[in-house]
Amino acid sequence: MKCKKCNAEMVYFKDGNSCGWNCPKCGNGFVTSFIDDLQADESIYTIILKGNESETVENLKVISKIASISILEAKKLGSSGGMLFKGKAVDVKDKIILLDQHEINYDVDPEFPYDV
Repeated sequence: MKCKKCNAEMVYFKDGNSCGWNCPKCGNGFVTSFIDDLQADESIYTIILKGNESETVENLKVISKIASISILEAKKLGSSGGMLFKGKAVDVKDKIILLDQHEINYDVDPEFPYDV
């Protein structure tokens, strides 16, 4: 896109909930709001933990943190499986990243349509 003031090539930017074009030569530009699909998604997703008798202490700490439960309760949930967390897409994504980092097995219902 060319700048209307000086005809230089404008540069696209995205910062938080804003995006737009800036001219690096003269400083001309415009800004608009940007809300990605993940932030606009009002669906409620459920993370379901798959049972695993041999969860590590680190994994139990992660389960405990996500579900806001004690380590003892996390051990029971970790071995039997069950609902770990329920929430909107923006919150679920953070939990999924944490579970993936610790290689904890889970499912999401409905299927989570976003890249993690």
